[in-house]
Amino acid sequence: MEKRADSYAKLEFSNTHHLVFRDLSPIIAERVRGNKAVDFGYGAGRSTKFLARLWFEVVGIDIS
Repeated sequence: MEKRADSYAKLEFSNTHHLVFRDLSPIIAERVRGNKAVDFGYGAGRSTKFLARLWFEVVGIDIS
């Protein structure tokens, strides 16, 4: 998992956010138990929508 984090930190290409979502589904399925999630700093809600599609009950919180 550390290798993936390092590779994402080095991405310099625009519009590559979808790569994170591609790899997150199997990681979440393997490690997460339960169906509730909080998305802190959710902005436009991209991550919140992603988690909802994975059947999580999601609450998004953003200072704005």
